[in-house]
Amino acid sequence: MSSLIVSLEGDSCVLICRVGGTPESQVIWYKNKNLIPKTNKRYFFHRHTLRIEDLTFYDQGQYTCSVCNKISCVNHVYNLQIFEKPLQSQEFLKSFDYNDLSDDFEESNLRKKRDDEKKAPYFTNPKKMSKFEVKAVGNMIVLKCKASGNPTPNITWYKNNQTPKRHLGEIRYQHWGLWLEDLVTDDTGNYTCVVCNELGCINYTTEVAVFKYHYKKPILIHQTENSTVGVGSSINLTCNFSSDLNPYIQWVRKYTNKSATVVQTSNVVDDPEVLEIHNATDEDEGWYICTAVSSLGKTSAKTYLRVYPKTAAYPRKAPYFVNPEQMPAKKTGSLGSTVVLTCKAEGFPFPNITWYKKEARPKRELDEIPYQHWNLYMKDLVMNDAGNYKCLVCNELDCISHTYEVIIVPKYRLWFAADQNLENYTVAVDSSINLTCSFLSNLKVSTQWKRKYANGSTVLVQKARDTDNPKVYKIRNVSHEDEGWYYCIAATSLARVESKSYLKVVDRSQEESTSDDKRSIRPLLLDIRRKRDDEKKAPYFTNPKKMSKIEVKPAGNMIVLKCKASGNPTPNITWYKNNQTPKRHLGEIRYQHWGLWLEDLVTDDTGNYTCVVCNELGCINFTYEVEVIDGYPQNLTVLVNTTASFECPQMIADLEPFLQWVRLVNASEVNENSTYINGTVLQPVLTHQFENSTVAVGTSINLTCNFLTDLNPYIQWMREYPNTSAIVVQKSGGDTENPEVYEIQNVTYQDEGWYACIAANSLGQTAAKAYLRVVDSIEEEAKVNSKNIITYAAILIIVVLIAIGSIILMEKHKKMIALETVRAAVVTQWTKKVIIEKIQNTTEDVSEP
Repeated sequence: MSSLIVSLEGDSCVLICRVGGTPESQVIWYKNKNLIPKTNKRYFFHRHTLRIEDLTFYDQGQYTCSVCNKISCVNHVYNLQIFEKPLQSQEFLKSFDYNDLSDDFEESNLRKKRDDEKKAPYFTNPKKMSKFEVKAVGNMIVLKCKASGNPTPNITWYKNNQTPKRHLGEIRYQHWGLWLEDLVTDDTGNYTCVVCNELGCINYTTEVAVFKYHYKKPILIHQTENSTVGVGSSINLTCNFSSDLNPYIQWVRKYTNKSATVVQTSNVVDDPEVLEIHNATDEDEGWYICTAVSSLGKTSAKTYLRVYPKTAAYPRKAPYFVNPEQMPAKKTGSLGSTVVLTCKAEGFPFPNITWYKKEARPKRELDEIPYQHWNLYMKDLVMNDAGNYKCLVCNELDCISHTYEVIIVPKYRLWFAADQNLENYTVAVDSSINLTCSFLSNLKVSTQWKRKYANGSTVLVQKARDTDNPKVYKIRNVSHEDEGWYYCIAATSLARVESKSYLKVVDRSQEESTSDDKRSIRPLLLDIRRKRDDEKKAPYFTNPKKMSKIEVKPAGNMIVLKCKASGNPTPNITWYKNNQTPKRHLGEIRYQHWGLWLEDLVTDDTGNYTCVVCNELGCINFTYEVEVIDGYPQNLTVLVNTTASFECPQMIADLEPFLQWVRLVNASEVNENSTYINGTVLQPVLTHQFENSTVAVGTSINLTCNFLTDLNPYIQWMREYPNTSAIVVQKSGGDTENPEVYEIQNVTYQDEGWYACIAANSLGQTAAKAYLRVVDSIEEEAKVNSKNIITYAAILIIVVLIAIGSIILMEKHKKMIALETVRAAVVTQWTKKVIIEKIQNTTEDVSEP
């Protein structure tokens, strides 16, 4: 299906693609068979609608909406044509009278006077000219400086005061615009248009920023600071976000009673990043929150608006910190945790706050820094986040500051003392006991106690919030019913461990006998322990399974090499790098316990690290091969038809990460039937297809189709019959674990026919089919095939002999013709003409002898 849409330059166009169906479908738009990214702010997407504002000639082309669900896909094509809008002025159109042609001469004089009037150049649409443009890599940008004047002015473009140049892609100049397609980061800069005629020149500069895709929640790139306005004034609160996906933006007003009201959303204004407040009143004072939401997460920012009466003499006050006693000089956080720095202040006019790290704005390599209220947040701390952070709070009267020293310590998980097992207890009836579990963690710990009964059921007996000391569980007036297993469970955001203790309850008499037994056994236990301590033992590694021979880390990370050992006497440890004492040009080496710590790794740290553990009975050693990779996988150059192998640097994550490899391709490599766009697999790609097969009756066969796709495909197998009907014999989500394989057991003649495998996702589908032939026996089939081969070979030989005989006869015939020709040439000679003259009698006398 296709439709023709005709529009004028500068107008708006709405393409609608309404399709129903179950399950719910997804709409994807293409222009000239290329995917339209939702990050392109030129296009506005809303459900099944695509809207294009301020049409240009570049917008014309073929637009396709593809609507897909798990069952199938349908497409609709729009052919959009753009025509130039007529240039007649509105006054001319109104004054023209089609019924009175006598005014033609007067109108021509007016037009001539208007054309002869000289005018300096001016921009025709200055409101549509933006000073700042932000685009993602791979998108397109159009910069326009539409102008007019008399004589008609010309336009010249500059980038950073030089002629624009691009290393990748071309620059197109069309009408009054400059077009840049397939943007790269090098296209960032200041673009200036200079429009001139003989009466003067005008210019306009647009700052273009091109950022890379970050595949994460929206990022706040600019926010209006806390502001102060007078009653009756107007103000614009701004929050600029950067996102790969088109975010939904809303503004919320927060009141003093902690209630909140939505004051603006994306679907009611053209620019949802700006909240306009006109004729401000006292009721408008308070916190305003802007939130951007996409499918990858949400980001919020807050700003405070203070409104004061214009007529009243409001007291002016320099800024001051509200809670200076709660602002320590040092803040300590562990790797992977979160630290919050606060500098809450007051003053009039309302002060704003700016953060610095080493006299520059704070930056992080792995994550952004969110600012909220008077706070600076840093999540998932790394060693590079350590340093001095300064908050500078200013208004027009004065400035104040405070400096935090942020210290990052290594992260360690939660563990228990006493080998994670508590001590078992024996107590008498009616006595009391405290069960205690000790653990160490630098993160917040939640502790609870559970009781396990003989029937296997478990009951929670104490929560962390029920007591001031959750590490201790107190039991008063113990009875026989209290006997059993007690579990202490402690958890943090990184780990969860538990330890158990058995409580045995006895009568008073049994307790005394038990204590006597303990007193008699105690000397024996002390003797055994003494002997064990006196027994000498050579050093040995306590956790050899946890010692990996190869360690791969990316540059900038940290590595800990451990050689935990034991022995009697206690052994000592010495470290070597490439058989020499370890040294670093950048950074230091820390020796702690049985470990060697290297932070902020560089490629020079690559090498073999050997730990040598010795006591008087001997020595043991272990070697770590450490490889530090500088950034991402290295570029490779390989020969055609050889194998290339890319290795991803070793990842560090508390949770199991999801890894994928993406191939980036140029737009020129994407053809009509390509399933790759910008390195992303769209519809499923068939990587292996089953071929036509022959099987014997009673055997089994596996038909296999392997597909490659970024989305989870829906796969089904179909059997086609001679009457053109088809039946689904297997599909995803059924009893099979691998839908790419269809297994046929005990094959019969009814199983012979065509089989098709189909893989579909929301972006398209791919199918393949092959024929399955069923015979009595593979050997008989092979014999029949051999007989046929012999027959065909005999026929072929006969044909070849006949052809050879025919060729020989033809050659003989040619030779005979050649011999006859030679003979004829020999017989035929030159012919001479001989004239014989007859002797005639004369009149002279002749005497006889």
